[in-house]
Amino acid sequence: DQDREHLNHPVASRVITCTGRQRERPFGIGIDPRIKASVILTGGSFGFDGQWFPPGTPPVMFVHGTADEINPYSASTSMFARAQSPKYLLTVQGGSHLGVYVTPPWEPQVARAMVAFFDRYLKGDPTAADRLATAGNEPGYSLQRG
Repeated sequence: DQDREHLNHPVASRVITCTGRQRERPFGIGIDPRIKASVILTGGSFGFDGQWFPPGTPPVMFVHGTADEINPYSASTSMFARAQSPKYLLTVQGGSHLGVYVTPPWEPQVARAMVAFFDRYLKGDPTAADRLATAGNEPGYSLQRG
């Protein structure tokens, strides 16, 4: 159905279980080698065991609205501070918990930033870094890099 159509998108298919969190796996402890880049949307690390962002964690981008009514914006800023480089924090001024991902004017801009991030780290696209910087520095958005 149309609601699931987005799951066939080449970017969406890579955005599953991608927290960069070290955890028990069937063959030991470590980072899932299949994950090459991750985006964490309105994240919070509370309630999960394990080490977050150990050495070797793939590139990560956090996306969070400053008016999130479910998870405080500080949840993403604290995870960003702990994450390994390369890391990005896309801040959406006034964005709510879900609105930034599903409603204009936020959704298209957030999608452009995420696609540019994945193009850079999954495809090695040389134009992606500039596109990410542009998407993350439009009025109402800010992009931190570390």
